[in-house]
Amino acid sequence: MKKIKFTLLVCLSISLATHSLIAQTSKTKPKTGVVKKVTPKETPKEVPKENALDYGYGTKDAAVITLGPQQWIAKNLAVTMFANGDKIEQIQSEEEWIKAGKELRPAWCYYNNDPANGQTYGILYNWYAVADPRGLAPKGWHVPTKYEWIPLFDFLGDKGEIGHKMKSTTLWQPIGGPDRNGSNETGFGAVPAGLRFGADGTFSALGERAQFWSSTENESERGAMIAIGISHEVVVSIAGKGFGYSVRCVKD
Repeated sequence: MKKIKFTLLVCLSISLATHSLIAQTSKTKPKTGVVKKVTPKETPKEVPKENALDYGYGTKDAAVITLGPQQWIAKNLAVTMFANGDKIEQIQSEEEWIKAGKELRPAWCYYNNDPANGQTYGILYNWYAVADPRGLAPKGWHVPTKYEWIPLFDFLGDKGEIGHKMKSTTLWQPIGGPDRNGSNETGFGAVPAGLRFGADGTFSALGERAQFWSSTENESERGAMIAIGISHEVVVSIAGKGFGYSVRCVKD
């Protein structure tokens, strides 16, 4: 009887030891087979914030200002592509600039075709670039009509001092007076970027005038524009569509 009990005890011990060994082996034994390569998921792109706006100078140098009921970009536009990504034609020669105007083609240039002027004064565009349906302004912005300048002028008050409040504090030439610079108390920073004539393709008035296209058409060959000269007055006028002027944008 004792011999039977001893035999059963030995068998039970062997069984428990074997079970324990199998359990440990199953936990530590590495898996075999083909290892699948894991492809990392693409990091979602951040939605651009308003302070990341780039209108030709890079996002770090693209300020936005609030003036009354409107928001404006704080420098002249300097983009070389339409909002849909299509390139705008850069034209340097006088002959080609004249031709673009006659053929109603969008075009841009630096003043005197010097890229260094672009960082200070932005780009000069003909009116066909402004009116192109592909959109000259960055997404969420647009080139204002001549009527959309009126709330800005009303907000700034005294008509005789509007230009002084809008003009930059440097770069204006002292023509006919000791100081033609403005106070720039608005932050608008209107710089005297000059212009390019549509009739002969020549440049003029750097340091003397700031002209901004509006999106308003005035007759088939002219567009409305806003001009600031050496005086502190702002003038709303019209010009041939082949002229090269600066552009400012207002928030949609």
